[in-house]
Amino acid sequence: MTDRLWHRGSEALSHIVLGPALRAETDRHRVHPVLLEACFLALTVTYPEKLGRRTYVPLGADRIRIDRPHRIRRGDVIRHSEIFTPLRVLDLRVGHTATVLEEMGIFLDDSEPSFERWLAERLDGLAPGIAAEAERWTRVLRDGGPRSLPRQQSTVWLYLNEARPALLGWSDRYDHLREVTREDVLTHLKTLHGHTAEANSALCVGPGVLSLTHGAK
Repeated sequence: MTDRLWHRGSEALSHIVLGPALRAETDRHRVHPVLLEACFLALTVTYPEKLGRRTYVPLGADRIRIDRPHRIRRGDVIRHSEIFTPLRVLDLRVGHTATVLEEMGIFLDDSEPSFERWLAERLDGLAPGIAAEAERWTRVLRDGGPRSLPRQQSTVWLYLNEARPALLGWSDRYDHLREVTREDVLTHLKTLHGHTAEANSALCVGPGVLSLTHGAK
């Protein structure tokens, strides 16, 4: 029987549960016929409403893919890292599959949050001391602190992305941001303001660099 059904446009995702009597027969089939029928029935929600109430009978399928056909034992889990690449190769939505597995209680999300990946990439190449200070500053921007409110993620991304060129340059000369002088900051900002095409970028990097270096003092 269909336990849950998700639908969006021309896509349908169904969580199907076989009863005890049918489960006893599963060893005789690669895919139990009732399970396959329920999958086809789930497709009926994808038919265009403009066609009105009509009866459709599936006649065939261009492709059927079966993942994890073996029996899942109590306590087993399926990790995000196991399904991400195969589903992306087939241009299938990872989120849909993860939703069903999570509803079944067998999904383990071991993926790295996008913010953490982005932050690690932005800090790569910086002097260790500067990277540590930049990371602490970025997290305070995002999460807020005793004297500051959280910023929108777009603002956090913009500030660190725009400050990165200055941080890379200073990493060649300094070990920590507290070594950066006021003249270093002004020199960097002048190079930005000195080009008309980069004037808009300077408006963004100014607050980011000044906030970062001020926090390190």
